[in-house]
Amino acid sequence: MRRAFAGIVLLVLLTSSLTAATAAELRGVLKDRQGNPIANLAISLIRAELRQSLKSDHLGNFVFKNLVAGEYAVEIDNPNFKAIEGTKAKIKPGESTFLTVILQQVFDVDATRPVPRNDEIRTILRNTADGRLILRNNPNAPVGMPEMASALRGNGLVEFYSGSGWGSGDFTVFPVSPYAGMLTNFAYSEEVSPSLSYVFAGQFVSGDDSLWKVRNSMRYRLGKNQAVELLLGYSRLAFNSRNSVLVNDPSGFSQNPDFLNAVGSARILALGLKHSWNPTEDFSLAYGLEVDRLNASGSETFTSPALEAGWRPWAGGEILARVTSKRATRYNTLQLPNGVVGDVAEPLYLTKIGNTVRVGENRHHEVAGKQQWGSTRAELALFLDQLRGGNSFLVFTPEQNDGAVLDLPFRSTEQRGIRACVSTGSEILNYGIDYVYGTALGFDPPDRHATSVEGGLGTHHYHAVTGRVQTVVPRVHTVVTGLIRVVPGKPLTTVDLFRDTLNVSNQSVNLFVRQVIPFPDLLGFSPRLEALLDLRNVLNHDIGLLHTDMGDYLLVRNPRTVRGGISLVF
Repeated sequence: MRRAFAGIVLLVLLTSSLTAATAAELRGVLKDRQGNPIANLAISLIRAELRQSLKSDHLGNFVFKNLVAGEYAVEIDNPNFKAIEGTKAKIKPGESTFLTVILQQVFDVDATRPVPRNDEIRTILRNTADGRLILRNNPNAPVGMPEMASALRGNGLVEFYSGSGWGSGDFTVFPVSPYAGMLTNFAYSEEVSPSLSYVFAGQFVSGDDSLWKVRNSMRYRLGKNQAVELLLGYSRLAFNSRNSVLVNDPSGFSQNPDFLNAVGSARILALGLKHSWNPTEDFSLAYGLEVDRLNASGSETFTSPALEAGWRPWAGGEILARVTSKRATRYNTLQLPNGVVGDVAEPLYLTKIGNTVRVGENRHHEVAGKQQWGSTRAELALFLDQLRGGNSFLVFTPEQNDGAVLDLPFRSTEQRGIRACVSTGSEILNYGIDYVYGTALGFDPPDRHATSVEGGLGTHHYHAVTGRVQTVVPRVHTVVTGLIRVVPGKPLTTVDLFRDTLNVSNQSVNLFVRQVIPFPDLLGFSPRLEALLDLRNVLNHDIGLLHTDMGDYLLVRNPRTVRGGISLVF
């Protein structure tokens, strides 16, 4: 009896081990024919009369886990869409498979209805049952020519943004606010082998000063739950513009060790290593280190560690802890349609004032809890941002609107607080609201007359409310995002720096528009072309008015800008 019981237990353990060893997953993304991601759309995976269903996230991504090896059919559970590519998936034991599902939108078309006969008309433009338009010039010709397969790979992206500075453009901060010149971003990814992928990304900013950077990353997958990533980057900031007008006395800069007298340019060589590990389905761990070597008139080395751990204890819930120095923004991270991110972010930022450059470092610490119920997402987080190397602001005189530069003398500033976010919606309309309560550098007190700018600053508590609305017009492929931020007390430091990917650092109204431009299919090559428009700080761009013995000054972090651009995916 004991032997029989032991045999049953051994059989159960072997079966569980075999199932765990052969379990696989399917990752993918839903796209339309132009390469736009389709969010919150139901997708089903079918095999042997068994159906698994879920919805894509806000970026169109989806993940099916714990799959048995075999061939699956992919179906879209929405009458307004049908899959034209990626309708089948072949899953291998213990592996992660990626699938891109290309969808065609159908408007008021009954696929079961027979195609009407109208051969008697010599030339006709009509709609078939599957939604295609056919131009026929010969009644005896075939119903339609075979559609040429589109070569939309979706692993290359180039963006161009027009330049718009504050006048002379002599105040330059990289990578926080690259607003003083023409901005070009590009990224390209390639699957070298089933285990090895490569991403090449870069950025170029041309204006009164010029910046260019390239980032190469190689990612090697060590089995199904581990990966190692190697990073190699190079950046160069050239100084071409005249000296800035400084509010505070520039004579002390030569004795400040945080300033480097720049001789024409500053160069950064970056080398990084990162390891990602998923020991279980519900736990993830990523850690790494980046070393940056800065060369200007002298040389200095900066070390930036990174750590991120995530745990999903229940369905739709996640607990996240991270320490990082890199900040992902709209201008330094490029989301490719195949799901890969081209990253040109750096842990250092350079502030150029006249012929000098200042080096700053950030450290972001965060513990967050997230929960998702259908299309509704909620987040509660504690954060701490530490800024080493001081900060710089534009200063305008109200009477003359002349720009100067104020360099804050603080060697280190920090802000801490609590963040609460809720967002919901659909693929057509989604919206959310963020609330932050924390401490940051600000006016001390707001209406006091100070002897100097530095004497009027101190650390204060503040509240910040940010509302965001995004709408998508499917018929014309237009995406409009509006963002309104209200910050009573107007702190000088950015409101929750690492959460703000749009670089909106003060109380303001902002508008972002993305419009797909039709592009003909040439020899099977059909890229996606988009027009971009950014309107920042539409109603207000100053942090506040400060009264000093030297006069009244308006402090500005992000000047009012209107930028247009073009995005090309190939």
